[in-house]
Amino acid sequence: MIQMSEEKEWQDKWKESGIFNSEPDHRKKYLITVPWPYTSGPLHVGHGRTYTLADIMGRYKRLMGYNVLFPMGFHESGTPIGSISEKIKRGEEKTISLYRKYISEYENNESINEIIESFKDPLNVANYFASKITKDFMALGYSIDWRRSFRSIDPAYSKFVQWQFRKLGHLNLLKQGSHPVLYSPEDGNAVGEDDIEDGDTNKVSIEKFSMVLFKNTTDDYYLAAASLRPETLFAVTNLWINPDSKYMKIRINDKIIVVSEYASKKVLLQFEDSEVIGEVTTVELLKGSYTVPFAENIVNVYSNHGINPEQATGVVYSVPGHSVMDLSFIHSLGLDIQAIHIISAKSGLSKASDYLKKFDDPAVANTEIYRDEFYDGTMVNNLPFIGGKSVKDARDVMNSKLFEKGIGFLFYEPSRPAKTRDGKPVIVSIMHDQWFIDYSDEVWKKHTVENVSRMEFFPEFYRKNMFDVIDWIEERACARKRGLGTPLPQDPSWVIESLSDSTIYPAFYTFSHLIDGNVTKEIDDEFFDYVMNDQEERIPEKLGDLSEKAKEEFQYWYGVDQRITSASHMSNHLVFYLMNHRAILGDRYQPGGISIIGMVISNGAKISKSKGNAVSLLDVVKQYGADLFRLYVALVAEVDSVLDWNEAEIENIRGVYETIRNTLNMQGNNSKKDKYTEIFKIKFKHHLRNYYEKMDKFQIRGAYVEMVYEVLREMNQLGSLGMDIGTAVHEVRKEWVQVLSCVVPHMAESIWSQFEGSGFVSNSEMSIEAISDNEMKSERNFDYTTSLADDIRSIQSVTKIKPSEIKITVCNEKIKEETMKIINGDLNVSMKSIIGNVKKYRGKLNMDVNEMTAISEFKSILEKIFSTDVIIEEYDGDGKGKVPLPGRPIIELTGDRVG
Repeated sequence: MIQMSEEKEWQDKWKESGIFNSEPDHRKKYLITVPWPYTSGPLHVGHGRTYTLADIMGRYKRLMGYNVLFPMGFHESGTPIGSISEKIKRGEEKTISLYRKYISEYENNESINEIIESFKDPLNVANYFASKITKDFMALGYSIDWRRSFRSIDPAYSKFVQWQFRKLGHLNLLKQGSHPVLYSPEDGNAVGEDDIEDGDTNKVSIEKFSMVLFKNTTDDYYLAAASLRPETLFAVTNLWINPDSKYMKIRINDKIIVVSEYASKKVLLQFEDSEVIGEVTTVELLKGSYTVPFAENIVNVYSNHGINPEQATGVVYSVPGHSVMDLSFIHSLGLDIQAIHIISAKSGLSKASDYLKKFDDPAVANTEIYRDEFYDGTMVNNLPFIGGKSVKDARDVMNSKLFEKGIGFLFYEPSRPAKTRDGKPVIVSIMHDQWFIDYSDEVWKKHTVENVSRMEFFPEFYRKNMFDVIDWIEERACARKRGLGTPLPQDPSWVIESLSDSTIYPAFYTFSHLIDGNVTKEIDDEFFDYVMNDQEERIPEKLGDLSEKAKEEFQYWYGVDQRITSASHMSNHLVFYLMNHRAILGDRYQPGGISIIGMVISNGAKISKSKGNAVSLLDVVKQYGADLFRLYVALVAEVDSVLDWNEAEIENIRGVYETIRNTLNMQGNNSKKDKYTEIFKIKFKHHLRNYYEKMDKFQIRGAYVEMVYEVLREMNQLGSLGMDIGTAVHEVRKEWVQVLSCVVPHMAESIWSQFEGSGFVSNSEMSIEAISDNEMKSERNFDYTTSLADDIRSIQSVTKIKPSEIKITVCNEKIKEETMKIINGDLNVSMKSIIGNVKKYRGKLNMDVNEMTAISEFKSILEKIFSTDVIIEEYDGDGKGKVPLPGRPIIELTGDRVG
């Protein structure tokens, strides 16, 4: 393939010349970063979109004269890579088959078995995919400074992470104690988002349930029902269990409770003083009656096959007055149970029955009533201790009462069903010696909010979301007992978890290239204190020269000017990123901007390896080439919108790519320069200005629609009027190639080398050329004349006249003067007949163009379009009959009617 070989040629030249190796200098700097990729397998087009958008912005900033640093590292901490190795060691065919497929994308068949065997060592997994991802990124033409690349398990970086954790410890933000964590019982280990299947795109958080105890009236045990809505307790009419499930008696402290067998495992992990007593049959549970706490009424238990025994406790209390799902179950089972209503919302008493009538889907109806009651609901006045309170306040009061009386407990549950990346269930456990970062500190939150208020956020509405996340976040488990990564300095038997070791990691890019294996063992906290502190401190005795150079690089490059990431990272990585920057660096070197990009789907479906629609970046390069993929990313969807990767649209973009290339390769001829060429140059300048404005607002699609589709449209329009397109291209080629180099850099370099001579377009700078008054005037004349062509076509469509002559009568100076007086409210004019039309067409009049001059200059446009003579004259009448107004001449067609 010619395109791929050409792309490889330019990638080799960039690497050989080192043009993307960034060093501090006199220019304004621009540091752009993206989430570092995880090296457990090849990356797909979803990742490619993020990195491509970052590269486009980095290249644009270079054009604008910035000294740009676009670095990249590799994330290898956590359990996923180790899990892959363990499964390969155990001979799990599904994993081995998957990794055979991955490796086959890069290797011939003879070497696959040997590589699979080497994957029994997790470091070999990390090493292999880090090297392949690097090649994929190079093949996509990314302008990365690869000298600064590092990995999260590198010894030097581990020292950097430990320095951070000692800082957090000194600030009393790192603590140890009882803490709920997402947990894999089979692995016996806490898990984070990076360890969970689809955890990066489908977030899993920990939700707080209220476990409410309903006392059996004849036996000494409680049915434990978990709910997110304890304030509805006074409206309970019955309980539900699944008759096909097993239920267990468990002792918690001094009480015997009953939950599903699956839930019993969660209870044992969340309550220290707990033990399983034995099984209880569903027949026995269904025979019993139970007391509702505080309400003291007696309710029965009913069978409900819709109850999920793995969700919460496997026991649900029924509130048909305020739960559409409960009401639907009662109707479907034909039970004679009367709903109880205890919440007023909006216009009156809130009733689930009303929502069931309003919405076709009970699940949608249920969501709506919950939302309305939570945000607008008030408890009815006659209820004990929560009467008259808002639903929000009543929830807190009810929980306090339940916990105080010992008939309710806090119970934790994942926000969605979750599994580890190797398919093991994820639940919530209370870790009693767990290390966590205390993000609940209010002063810390306040300072972080101040920083977020000052920085750029795109799209802007995500700023409010970020404030909400900062307000919501509490303690966060930050270490586990297994996995790759950095030992916790306070207790090396723990390993810092994968999101907690990657908070201020972009700072390490600024000096990572200066550190080699020989000096790593010499680096200590004193080195990092010196490098990352603005104060004039004593240069460390060890590594003095290195320390000074590292400090110079850090102070020049940091903080991050633009962080490009996805919305799924806001509630974990991004909030840690923002808060840890504030804690460790104070108000210095804070992030300057965050851009949230939309997700990527493939042929209308979410990208998923299990669905088989995850197209790897290597496949993209092999099938389409780098420039075509990059052009697709730039043109098909705006940055914050969903991008659908589909073959039909790729072929459309291929046509655009070929049109651009063929057009740019046209030869110019100075002898064919004419007034249309000059108009095109003026139009091009306007498109350039619009491009700059949109790129500065991170509207990449809008910017390149301007410089691709709009420029080509302008060229075709003027070409149809007689302009020589090759000559027009010659006049704007340099600037056009520079702009396009951000998106199709390989094509741009080829065109640049052919027409502009030595050097690279990738490190050239653009100058913004002003549009002169004469140019503006000429453009106005052109636009006015072409608008007349539209008016003539409209007259033609009505009159059906094929003109043999077109007569255009424009207004004179007197009409212009009197029109201006009328517009300004002075009706004392001699030509009274024009007053009505001036008022009628006020917004459509054109006072800026000398119509006689404009039409005379571009009359040939009209004569070419309509293949006839055009006569222009100035109005010399007395104001009777038709009178031309400024920008609204009289147009008369002479000729035969057709059709």
